[in-house]
Amino acid sequence: MKQRFEIRFHGMEASRTVELAVREKMEKLVLRCEDLIACRVEIELQHKHLRHGMPYLVRIDLRLPRHELTVSRLRHDDVDAALWDAFEGICRQLEDVLRAQRSCLGARRLSLPRGEAAGLEEEGTSAC
Repeated sequence: MKQRFEIRFHGMEASRTVELAVREKMEKLVLRCEDLIACRVEIELQHKHLRHGMPYLVRIDLRLPRHELTVSRLRHDDVDAALWDAFEGICRQLEDVLRAQRSCLGARRLSLPRGEAAGLEEEGTSAC
């Protein structure tokens, strides 16, 4: 499935360094989940506050079949720390979804009858 990536900068100039870091993290997400449909990362420089410096807001929207994950993280002064924190959050959510899918798939596999012996047992004859 073809993935659609989008990076948006708000309230700041687009940075090639930040864009490369985001693309690298997106590629790692694709390796974790082949079913990834789309990923949008928004990096916003909030207004400067007297006490808090210039905080960055990072928002990540991730789309999978039957799932849509979102995370927003606010960090002060350091865009790299904000990106790291946001991608860690979205990775945790993605792992939770993948774990739930695996456990659901495993439960379905356990409930299915197996081989000819299962069919014989239903008819009341034994396989021995």
